[in-house]
This record gives sequence, structure tokens and C-alpha cells, in this order.
Amino acid sequence: METNNELEVHILNGCGAKNKDDLFNVLSAEAAGMKSATAARLSADAIRERLAARERENPTELGNGLFFPHARIKQLQGLTVVLAVPKSPLGPGGGFASPVRLVCMMLIPEEAPMEALKFMSCVAGCVQNHECHDHLCRILSEGNLPRLMGLLNLNAQKTLCANDLMRRWRCELAPGMKLQHATKLMLAEDVQIAPVLENGKLAGELSCTELFKLGIPDFFTQLKSVGFIRYFDPFENYFAKEAASLVSDVMTKTVSTFPPDSTLIEVVFAMAVKRIQLIYIVDADNRLLGIIDQTVLLERIINL
Repeated sequence: METNNELEVHILNGCGAKNKDDLFNVLSAEAAGMKSATAARLSADAIRERLAARERENPTELGNGLFFPHARIKQLQGLTVVLAVPKSPLGPGGGFASPVRLVCMMLIPEEAPMEALKFMSCVAGCVQNHECHDHLCRILSEGNLPRLMGLLNLNAQKTLCANDLMRRWRCELAPGMKLQHATKLMLAEDVQIAPVLENGKLAGELSCTELFKLGIPDFFTQLKSVGFIRYFDPFENYFAKEAASLVSDVMTKTVSTFPPDSTLIEVVFAMAVKRIQLIYIVDADNRLLGIIDQTVLLERIINL
């Protein structure tokens, strides 16, 4: 166990949990015996309920096989972390959307969410690098805490980057897709803006706001009142023309892209000052890695 005034880390060896509920039981029991939780008089039952409640609000699967259950606890004095590698990946049969190969549970002091975010970003950064991911899993399987702390290099000052904040997109479209099909997919996933990908590369985006304007004549947006044309149908040509179009006919090709090492302040500036609704994180070949919107940013920063 590694401890200091702010951080306490434990590696859980031989995690044999078969599903999410079982995993929460194991993690909670482990955390309840740690110094910070004991000092705060947190029982395993109380920890499990906090984790489960947070998970019900918003699932914490971050992709790449990483699961980050966590909870904010007012009386906790330091960040408490339990890391584990399940003996077998936990998939849909165990209550997860995709196979989970690495678990990082965090109990977070109410007043110190940024410390937790930095720890999360260190682990997520390792997981996203294939070689580092394998190294991390070996260290956890061995239970070698000093090597783990060295790998994460937690004492180094880390700047939060787009790579730490992004999430996977829920809906993707193709240029040759019919617009009718595209809008059905966006409705099903409840997204207002969807990336358009061609061979994995970002080709543009389709926005409900811009799509809605397609059927409205230009002069309509200049009107101060519609009183004198109240029986005019602004969508009279919409279904005859736009509904038969392809995504490539109406998509916006100029989108806001950022490299994965863009800083938090660059992302915030783009959204708050430039009023960009959706930021795309791409690699050097313009392949889409993830997205950041205001919901993602607020969830990662404020609601941790």
C-alpha cells in the first residue's frame, strides 16, 4: 500500500469478480480496510452504495477496457484508490457495455476533485498506449506498487489535455448514407451533432441545427414577423429535396479539430469564447480519436 497525505493506493490481487455487482462488493470490501476509509468510518456497505449510486447516474466505462467507478465523499481526507485486473474480462454478461480488463476505483475527497482527475488521466494515458497498457497490467498482476507509482509518475506536474477529457462518440455517419437513415440514427442515439467518417478519417459533421435550416428559404430568416404570411409553408420543398439527399450533400466539411495533447484551457476557450459546440480530437492522419462537448467537459471536471 502506498500512502501520503493526499493519496492512498492499493493493488487488488486475484480479482475473481464475475459481474459489476460482485466487483463493487470486492472493491468496497478492499477500500473499507484502507487507512483513509477507516479514519472516515466508512463501511464496505456505505462505499458500495456510493459507487453504485454514482454509476446509476452516469456509467464510468471510459473505453479501451478501462472501468473507473468512483464517488465523492465529504468526510474523506485523502484520495483512496484500488486498482485491479479481473482474472477474466468482464463483458455484457457482467453488466458492462464492452469488455473491462482494468478497474480503477477511486474514493474522492469532496474538496479535491482535481487530484482525482489527474490520477485518472495518468491511468487513462497508460491504457491508451498499447505498450504501456501491457506493462501496467503486468505490474498490477504482480502487485508491484513501487513500479506502478513509478510508471504513473504521479509526482510530476501533469497538465490536463484533450486526451484525458475526450470520450467516444455515440453515433457516426458516412458520406454516402441517405439523410433519412442518418437522422434516424441521430434520433436513436439522441445526438444533435454527429461526425461523418470516411475510412476512419473525419470528413465533416451533420448538425441538426444546420439540417433544420435546409428546408427554409433564405428570406425567411430575415423576417421580423410572420403575421402577414402565416399560412406559408416553410417546408414545402423540404421533403421533396433534402429528405432524398445523401449526408455528403448537406454535411459541414469545416469542423473544429484538436490534437490529443491540446490543453484544457485551449478546449475551454474554444467552447466558451468561440462557442464551438463539439470538438473533434484527431491524430496526425485526421483519424477520429474522441470528442469533447460541454456535457463531457462538465462531467469530467465538475461532476467527478
